[in-house]
Amino acid sequence: MLKGALVTLRATHYAAILEASELGGLLRAIDDYTGYIVTKFALQIVPRAFTRTGELRHAERHDFDLIDGVMKIPTGKMKARRPYAVPLSKQVVGHLTDLAELLGYEGYVFPSARSSKRPMSENTLNAAFRRMGFSKEEVTAHGLRATASTLLNESEGRHGHSASRASRSASLRRPVEPSLSG
Repeated sequence: MLKGALVTLRATHYAAILEASELGGLLRAIDDYTGYIVTKFALQIVPRAFTRTGELRHAERHDFDLIDGVMKIPTGKMKARRPYAVPLSKQVVGHLTDLAELLGYEGYVFPSARSSKRPMSENTLNAAFRRMGFSKEEVTAHGLRATASTLLNESEGRHGHSASRASRSASLRRPVEPSLSG
């Protein structure tokens, strides 16, 4: 099992932060997940895209430009209430392409298992982690975003470059240009 430290985010909200040495084990466990395929894709993307889980769960096909590798988060789906574009790795684009070929190119990218007209439940990812044997003190979907930020910030100290900037919303997310926001 993983032994992530707890970090207080709010008075009543905690997120499990993984150590760098634990992340590989988690990613292998996710790749071995045998539940609902849409959940597996979401589990594979969350630790690689650094988005908030709500932004990912409510994402629709038109929010992604898979050619340029960008997720466009429109006003209203974003905590900051302004549109942003999030760069996506080739691995994430590959997962999204596979998922689109499986489910189609319209509607929610991560639909509920019960209805394609609704997004995946906010509890789905955490429930999947529990089914894989991870406790809420070890891993949470929200905690993966915090883990990315922590690891990038620690990387700056070891490597002497500005990796921490990549974890900050202002750097990772850029305002959407008019041509992207439609």
